[in-house]
Amino acid sequence: MSDDDGWSDDEPAAPARQVLGVYRVKKDFIPTSNDVLTLIQDDLVYVFSKEVAGKPGYWEGETKGVPGVFPSDHVEPNMTLDAELAAGKAKPLK
Repeated sequence: MSDDDGWSDDEPAAPARQVLGVYRVKKDFIPTSNDVLTLIQDDLVYVFSKEVAGKPGYWEGETKGVPGVFPSDHVEPNMTLDAELAAGKAKPLK
């Protein structure tokens, strides 16, 4: 029996995305398509880009480990976590 499962431990990990800010969801958003994130009030969203081609008013980010785009008017800055990221006390997503 071989221990080779087809996965290499030597492959480099994907580079960490640059987090522009941490935002808190201020109101629920349930999308009508699968290409947009579901947002639940008080969840945190890590924002990677504040511009999405072809989708004005949408940002790119991640919530609950799921990446995607979402409407920017449903989030507000989370000053506490932004300050911790800037001070190096919190770690960005990998």
